[in-house]
Amino acid sequence: MELSVDCGEFKDPKVYCTRESNPHCGSDGQTYGNKCAFCKAVMKSGGKINLKHRGKC
Repeated sequence: MELSVDCGEFKDPKVYCTRESNPHCGSDGQTYGNKCAFCKAVMKSGGKINLKHRGKC
């Protein structure tokens, strides 16, 4: 089952991520510190990365 994350609020490249801790595990096996960091990685990958689950990988 694929989880979807609404990354709309992070589409603007001028938006900087906070250091808030809210781990997201990406389909690339990488743990991202929070939703913003995860969304930035998704955009950089051209949408190839999906959310595996919330929490550390």
